[in-house]
This record gives sequence, C-alpha cells and structure tokens, in this order.
Amino acid sequence: MYTLIDKQTLRVLYSGLSREDMRATVNDTMHFMEEDSYPTTPQVGMRLNDTLDDFVHLSPEEIRQTRNELLVETDWRATVDYPNLDQGAWLEYRQALRDIPQDYPEMVAVVFPTEPS
Repeated sequence: MYTLIDKQTLRVLYSGLSREDMRATVNDTMHFMEEDSYPTTPQVGMRLNDTLDDFVHLSPEEIRQTRNELLVETDWRATVDYPNLDQGAWLEYRQALRDIPQDYPEMVAVVFPTEPS
C-alpha cells in the first residue's frame, strides 16, 4: 500500500492506496512512499517527521489548517449546480470535516474523514 504526502508540508494527503490508485492520484506537489517503510502506519491527520523518520500526529493548528484546506478544495462540490449524483456523499464528508472540533475537543490524534470515491 502507498501513502501520498504533500511535498511542502509533509502532511499525509492519502493513505492505503494501491499502486494503480497512487498513479492516478499523484501530481507534482505530492510524493509517494510505501507504507510499510515506517514504524507507524500513516493516515490523513498525520505528517512525516524527518527527524524521527516516522509519521506523527498534527498539532492543533495544523489540524485546523488541514481541515480548512480540505473544505476549500471541495467547495465546488457543495454548489447547487454540482453535476454528479454523489453530492450527498460529499456534503456528508464536508460536514464530518466541520465536526472535527466537537468530535475531537482535545485536538489530539484526529482521524480525518475519507473522501467519497
């Protein structure tokens, strides 16, 4: 399985991807790696710590920033003229992102929802 991380922030963007999924998703801003190369199984809500050479949970500020970025990236799926039938799934995903502060009041070890496929 593969994990895609943001080259700049080292945040986990996707995890648990097959080689085919990874190839279809990766772009110039992402770097991919094999998940079993690290002691901790990466998941969205973590980042690669170069010093530890392992994945660590995001700080509360990084969690808020990641959540806000994910909401902005999916804004277009919440419009009334979104053309696909999966809009309900995207609206649920976006609500789960907005619920993170109440679901994780301590903002520790947050597990971000998975994007609809």
